[in-house]
Amino acid sequence: MQEEVYLLVLLKYVEANPLRARIVKDCILYKYSSAYNRVNNIPSLFTDTLPILLPTAWHSFINEKTSKTDLDSIRNSIDRQAPLGEGTWQSFVAKKYSLETRLNPIGKPKNRD
Repeated sequence: MQEEVYLLVLLKYVEANPLRARIVKDCILYKYSSAYNRVNNIPSLFTDTLPILLPTAWHSFINEKTSKTDLDSIRNSIDRQAPLGEGTWQSFVAKKYSLETRLNPIGKPKNRD
């Protein structure tokens, strides 16, 4: 993952799962979510301290709808096991760790005739 902003987007993706699944209307109402523990300052054995500070309005942020572009990027990164970040950074990391095929389109390469 490239930067703090991507960590925030990814953490929001995880903590907003109950909302996206329409289990609850507010992420922190689902007591089995890390969002519930995080917003209510409840220590958890299952989550670790974050390496960054969350925005003060984290509760509001995770309840906002995630853009389709962000969802598609995250899901692609997860499905393809590809680096999550800007294009040039993705290419750099993919080359460094021999993950170039993870960035290529799925399927047979097109003919170059």
